[in-house]
Amino acid sequence: MEHADKNFDYNHGEKDFINTFKFLSENLDSGIHRNNRNQTPIVLFEAVSAGTALALRENNSIVYKENLEELIGCDELKQLTTGATNSKPKVKARIDFIKNHLLGNVTS
Repeated sequence: MEHADKNFDYNHGEKDFINTFKFLSENLDSGIHRNNRNQTPIVLFEAVSAGTALALRENNSIVYKENLEELIGCDELKQLTTGATNSKPKVKARIDFIKNHLLGNVTS
């Protein structure tokens, strides 16, 4: 672990962080949460933040025309973030769910 950070590009990481949370602050009036809950489940935070970061890496000028708060509260994302959710397929599925919706890569 002592050499784990040698190849990490801190400037790129900081740029991703700033772009991600700037986008989220512009598109979420009340932050990342479902309904009127006072706490954000970590798996929901992970899905929204990581999915947004990956989407912005592909297209840094996303204009999301839907309601991001409704997307966060939808049944499909609830299924991906409820119960036994730490399996690799569920982690990838919930992150990709957000990413693909933000990029418009979904069919209704």
